[in-house]
Amino acid sequence: MNEFQSTLVIALVSAAAALGGVIVGNHLNRSQLRESLRESAMNVQRDHIVAIIVACREWASLQQIMVPGMGKMSMDDLTAFVETDTGKRLATLGREMASAFTKARLFVVDDELRVLVIELSQFVENFADVVNGPILKEQATFDHVLAGLAAVGAFQRSITMLEARSVVALRSPIWAKSNHL
Repeated sequence: MNEFQSTLVIALVSAAAALGGVIVGNHLNRSQLRESLRESAMNVQRDHIVAIIVACREWASLQQIMVPGMGKMSMDDLTAFVETDTGKRLATLGREMASAFTKARLFVVDDELRVLVIELSQFVENFADVVNGPILKEQATFDHVLAGLAAVGAFQRSITMLEARSVVALRSPIWAKSNHL
């Protein structure tokens, strides 16, 4: 083999090695990109679930105060209540929860999480009719107040279930590899 041929072989081997390196590097970059996109999607889902949990916990806490008070309120009291700080906060929380529920239904992919989100959303949507309505109609009995408080307690347990399921379903691959969770 003459000098030209050996130089040509070395150049071809070098080019093939460089091309192989580029292919391997691109494959690793694509894998990293896929993992990064997956983690970004998980972060979006986590953000929506956190918004639900935070707003729902505060709303439930306020309802624990409101439910017993509803039985003692007249329609004039209820009308005036809307303008109080608590009334305004409940309205704001209602909007925050509606927004967070809608976003979670659109972005959360885990079926169990979606079911829990939908159940919480339906509870909030039906709360006025299912809990407040009977209390206002039957102000003389305390049974409806107790039933309302029990419903709020069940709602709080559902929030805890959503949080616990989220920890598992939305676990970061980094967390999954560690022994912390």
